[in-house]
Amino acid sequence: MRDKLRTYPRLAYLLTRRPLIVNQPLEHLRLNPSSVCNLNCRMCPNSYTVKDKKTMTFTDFKRILDSTKAKRLTLVGSGETFFNPEIIDILNYAGEKCSWFSTTTNFTIVGDIIEDIIHSNLDVVKISIDGATEDTYNRIRRGAEFDTIVDNIASLVEAKTRLHSERPYIRFNYVVQYDNYKEIDTIVELAHDLGVTNIVFLMVRTSCQELMDIPYEELITKMKKANELTKKFGIWSNLERLLVDLQIIQWGKYAEYCNTMKTCRQEKFYECIYPWLSAYIDVHGTVTPCCSYRVFSKRDRYGNALKDEWKDIWNGAKFQYLRYNIKNRLDISPSCLDCNGFSMRSLVKIDRMLPHFT
Repeated sequence: MRDKLRTYPRLAYLLTRRPLIVNQPLEHLRLNPSSVCNLNCRMCPNSYTVKDKKTMTFTDFKRILDSTKAKRLTLVGSGETFFNPEIIDILNYAGEKCSWFSTTTNFTIVGDIIEDIIHSNLDVVKISIDGATEDTYNRIRRGAEFDTIVDNIASLVEAKTRLHSERPYIRFNYVVQYDNYKEIDTIVELAHDLGVTNIVFLMVRTSCQELMDIPYEELITKMKKANELTKKFGIWSNLERLLVDLQIIQWGKYAEYCNTMKTCRQEKFYECIYPWLSAYIDVHGTVTPCCSYRVFSKRDRYGNALKDEWKDIWNGAKFQYLRYNIKNRLDISPSCLDCNGFSMRSLVKIDRMLPHFT
């Protein structure tokens, strides 16, 4: 039986001291197995920001996992995980080597491999589903069919029951935007109907102002209704926390909220724990501190896990410099300016809201 870690309590000492050099294996690796996607979602920049699209080979994946010795793994990135032709080999190896691993997926091309997914010991599957009705879903997730994803989710739930498997836990990821904010309560009902007990609501971040034109009063009303439904159905979500954050300041349209919050992010950045626990590796092997870290130039690349020794990356000059700046409340990297950071308190809160998912 693999060791199941719900939180990182044993790392409290490390995070209290926050040394520049971390003398232990990587706690959590985020890795992108595919920069190719079968969809063209309205809010996703994949179609115009990802130029050199490819999938990671199983050989490269194995090399990275063996060198980092990551205890926990999340397969996530700019493309669709299950577009990788060797994904089942990747999942099986992760199941052998990691104490916990998950993936984010649009779950549209898994019809023939659902039982293989279950047998891989995948702990969590995070399904991106940004519409609770056919019209809304198909409009946002261009190239997908609502009936297909609903059938795939139902098949996964049925197969888990038939195979007497608790895993993978299923989570909905719902990116709230103008096109779908009126269905926040409806997605809770759909989750209940399908047997899904966890939902994370994420506020959209996009250069398309049309998708951010969400009115405050209507959004809050919908979220409160959805929150009551989660309690009624016994569904875990982050709605209460999100409601608190969105009501800190008064705003008319969501775009105004985003502009205001940019000035409030510096303090949160100084609480970020990612550079001591986690790293992100893209499909080419390029290493950055997290999957939100923006690469503007070569200086924003911390190394290449397929070419460099991992110890020279993890405790190299760039990671040490970032840790030093966070710890001593100094300059913020331009790549981190639009990020809230991720604190130990945030990790504990998420673990309480969404058991099994941290």
